[in-house]
Amino acid sequence: MSLYRSNSLLAVSAMSLSLSGGSALLALELVERTTKDVDVVALRQAGLLSNADPPPPDLIDARNRVASDFGLSEDWLNPGPASLMDFGLPEGFCGASARGTWVPV
Repeated sequence: MSLYRSNSLLAVSAMSLSLSGGSALLALELVERTTKDVDVVALRQAGLLSNADPPPPDLIDARNRVASDFGLSEDWLNPGPASLMDFGLPEGFCGASARGTWVPV
């Protein structure tokens, strides 16, 4: 079962996530190693960042469904580094961030 198939069963709105760590490096195709989780620093809406902790209910539902479908831990998608928002991200973070869109194939 693909991620698309899992998500198609949910009423999930599109979300933009700012990632860090190994999953961000994988998404940018800078590394080819595996990672056990996806670290979410922030949620992005209209060019503005907001704290990802706690995650919105739609994101929690989608995360849990994917975890169930693929036998993953529920913390495979987590706001672990979201506390960075408390200290403030570096100036220009939004502009320097790489953007990607992943769609079902």
